[in-house]
Amino acid sequence: MLAVGLQNGGHNPNYLQWLAEGWAARPAAGRLTLLVSADFAARHPATAHTIAALDPARIVLLPLTPQEQTRQQAAPPGLLALPAIQPHTARRVQRWREWQTCRRIAAQIGADHALFINLDFYQSAATWNPEFPCPISGVFHNLMLHYPQTFATHLTRKQRATALLQTWSMRRFLARARAATLFCLDPYVVELLNGRPGRHRAVHLPTPARSLQPTAASGARDELRRRHAIDPARRVFLMLGGIGPRRGIYPVLDALARLDPAAARQVCLLLVGRQSDRLRLAQALATTAAAAPVQIVARDEFIAESEIGSYYALADAVLATHVNHVGSSESLAKAAAAGKPVIAAEFGLLGAFTQHNGLGLTVDSHDADAIAAAFRAMLAAPPDHFVNRAKAQQFAQTHSVDAFVEVLIAHVRTPI
Repeated sequence: MLAVGLQNGGHNPNYLQWLAEGWAARPAAGRLTLLVSADFAARHPATAHTIAALDPARIVLLPLTPQEQTRQQAAPPGLLALPAIQPHTARRVQRWREWQTCRRIAAQIGADHALFINLDFYQSAATWNPEFPCPISGVFHNLMLHYPQTFATHLTRKQRATALLQTWSMRRFLARARAATLFCLDPYVVELLNGRPGRHRAVHLPTPARSLQPTAASGARDELRRRHAIDPARRVFLMLGGIGPRRGIYPVLDALARLDPAAARQVCLLLVGRQSDRLRLAQALATTAAAAPVQIVARDEFIAESEIGSYYALADAVLATHVNHVGSSESLAKAAAAGKPVIAAEFGLLGAFTQHNGLGLTVDSHDADAIAAAFRAMLAAPPDHFVNRAKAQQFAQTHSVDAFVEVLIAHVRTPI
């Protein structure tokens, strides 16, 4: 089997590692080739080392050549001497080139199946250039074609239009592509896809999160509190991941600025992960710090998987205030595994998972007043008041790495 994970960011490296580890534990699974970017090993040395040491006879990490990488990422020329095409169009051209590369490599290695870690990226190419040497499966992260039926309350006109476009494009994809198994991180779309004509099947793939080991994390938690000089009298609200507009950082900062001084003195906002839009964010952080006596601690760098559990152990609450976010988030599963409440966006899957599993509070993530009210509520009661422990632990178990690997390998290896 060929597994395609050409993106260095996001969850791709972890998904590839977990797939490889699960594959190595199943000797009868056959050969697995992991197609990655040319600089994958340089960007993720620990992950590359782990994969390389698993079972070299059956599991192979295959990077693109530097020449292939350069060719795929080259900016398309402008049309008729006009300026270069827009970034989103350039990304489509890059995905098309990657699709062609995947077709060639699948044929070269004699792959009997291809699994795309981000099938969202290649849906268009697979629709309009469907010839592929073998059946394809893949993970859909951002489907919203079912949102008008499932999450109708909070949709804007633009989001409804996007859902209609996805409905049309998915119909074309299922009719033309050699689609086998569609792994959906959103369970609400599975029944709809299985009702569409085609030889495909859709299954729910749990969003994976490593289980936290409290005994092992307690010492690291205390060390982190000392390392970041966090005031022991404050409650820690953690935002972990790419820190930028899409994660809702600006409404959160606005909300903190609206807290009264007594409440603000109880808050430590802990931002962990690479920051985007750094100049604007630095200005916003300074404005919030001047408006309210909150403590703001930032670690602006990529965080290794081995460190993440300690940050969740350190947190009193977790922020999943993504703006207009489509799909799931590991933040929910990791917070549930750690037994920590979340303040989550009410929109879409984040809100549904949080409400149905007793994970914490949901808010309009655009509304600073609503977020401020959630902060005040969590400061006024013990953190575990907002978590249904039994439901949260069940949610964590069904969204574990083991569950993710079991579903992925079982369905990608079983013929339709």
